[in-house]
Amino acid sequence: DLDMTTFDPDRAATRKHAFIYRQEGKHVLHALSDGGTQLNQELLKGGDRREIKEGDVIILGAKIALKFEVVR
Repeated sequence: DLDMTTFDPDRAATRKHAFIYRQEGKHVLHALSDGGTQLNQELLKGGDRREIKEGDVIILGAKIALKFEVVR
């Protein structure tokens, strides 16, 4: 759970846009709502799952951009 209120005072990005999990050695982005989550330049629909890789950009609510990096 990641609180983005400091970066998004208008709350365009909710806590329920998407989640990231690891499965079979891969990181996966799972969009939970329609139109609020982008992976790089692709707008995802609720239920879409995409493998994410180092350097990918996740955009939430058209306001917050996160660069995916794996900390080793």
